Amino acid sequence: MQAVNDEWFKHPYINMAYKRGGAAQWQGYQQATGGGFNKGGIEGPYLLPAGMELWKLSQNAVGGGDQGLSEWWCARKPFRQQTGDLKRSVEEAALNGVPLHVYVRVASCVKINWNTLDNLQIIRLNSPVKALWGKFAPMNLVEAKNPAYWTDKNDLRLAGMKKAGYDPQAGDAVLGGMDSYQLFIPGMRGKHVTLVGQCDAHNKRAISSLLGIRDLPKGPKDLDWRRK
Repeated sequence: MQAVNDEWFKHPYINMAYKRGGAAQWQGYQQATGGGFNKGGIEGPYLLPAGMELWKLSQNAVGGGDQGLSEWWCARKPFRQQTGDLKRSVEEAALNGVPLHVYVRVASCVKINWNTLDNLQIIRLNSPVKALWGKFAPMNLVEAKNPAYWTDKNDLRLAGMKKAGYDPQAGDAVLGGMDSYQLFIPGMRGKHVTLVGQCDAHNKRAISSLLGIRDLPKGPKDLDWRRK
């Protein structure tokens, strides 16, 4: 079956009209993805089958119908070079003694002022889609405090990161380096997916309930915990 977003791909280009409308605007993969992938490390496009589940943390709701969705997602189950899954990410966060939203901000290279990462969202593809694949490009934790865009919420996020042990002033200014992979799916709309689950990404109990996790490590010193 043909991908529902096939029209936006012409290897190695993406037609940015999927986002902006109007006449065709073909851009190379690196430019079209805004530097979100490691330079030279973009693979694909790959055809993702209907039924495949994806996940992310985001402050933005998953819309329906013809509403456009975010291009950036992670595979819930192992995919290509990715050997772990969503459950593994939750376990790794607990092993490192940090909340999931902090772990994901570092692993997925999400700058403080980009997104609050409030909600864990899991979707299932209703139709096949084409996607680019690769590792997250390292990013700075914060950008300059432009008063036109910087908010009190950004200060709270930064304070939370410092509390979790990531302090730009102490040299922890760069996100990434955790061999995490992502998918870029242009032109995906609400009607192309089903939201199968979501919860507060700051609530460990809610996350465990959603994913059916019964036991998590209590931190780096929990030597009795074993992955099941």
